[in-house]
Amino acid sequence: MDRSLAALCLLSLSSSALAGVTYITDGRFVQAVNSFGQNAAHTPPVAFAPFNDTVQTTTVMSEGSCGSVSKHDSQLGTDQMSGTGSVNANAATLASSPLVFAGSGTSRFEVVFKPDASGNIRLVGELTGTAGKSTLRAELKLGANVLFSKTTSGTFDFQTISFADAEYKLTVSCAANSLLMWSGAPANAASSASFSFTADISVGTCTGDLNDDGFVDDLDFAIFAPAYNILDCADPTMPAGCPSDLNDDGLVDDLDFTLFAPAYDALVCP
Repeated sequence: MDRSLAALCLLSLSSSALAGVTYITDGRFVQAVNSFGQNAAHTPPVAFAPFNDTVQTTTVMSEGSCGSVSKHDSQLGTDQMSGTGSVNANAATLASSPLVFAGSGTSRFEVVFKPDASGNIRLVGELTGTAGKSTLRAELKLGANVLFSKTTSGTFDFQTISFADAEYKLTVSCAANSLLMWSGAPANAASSASFSFTADISVGTCTGDLNDDGFVDDLDFAIFAPAYNILDCADPTMPAGCPSDLNDDGLVDDLDFTLFAPAYDALVCP
């Protein structure tokens, strides 16, 4: 992204206190299936309660074997959601046969919620999966609008302002599959996928309001823009405390720009 002042049209968030969350729908589930009709699928016995479960399938025959193990562990709190999930799938062929040996599974966190007050949401986590044999997803939506989406292995760290009583949907999931047919010699296949994440929901103190006058306007822009050009909070020319470092990573960069811009457009502090 262009770091020139002409490229800026800014916003910001500040230090925050914990907020509350109203949960609307609970779409969490964990599932394991195989090609011989075994299907184990569970959802939380109580909506929005802690959900910790493991399901599995196993078929062993003289011609081969297949199975999967899927795990899910997640919690929903008043100011934080967190969870882990994993899938391990395997298949093996041992002798000539027309049978298909396949195992697969899914672990999914999916919740619709409304923040009780304006502030910000920070989503941090990691996705991993066997290339070509796994499906990964981390996504945050505001209504029908996708705010963040990741579908490849790796870590993620996303932050955005949030609005009171607006409807958000957070989905973090993983799936894996392994499939084999007899190819003239014994063979084995295995795949895996996993996710881990935390989502913190906090009440903002209108951080874009760098001069504390109740507005995020040109006066705040005049504070943010020079800090953006300096970049490093350790630079001796950076204002004390590095107030324009809105995500507290030691830099005033494009990540802070994406936080400052919406607040600047909104103008009036919530």
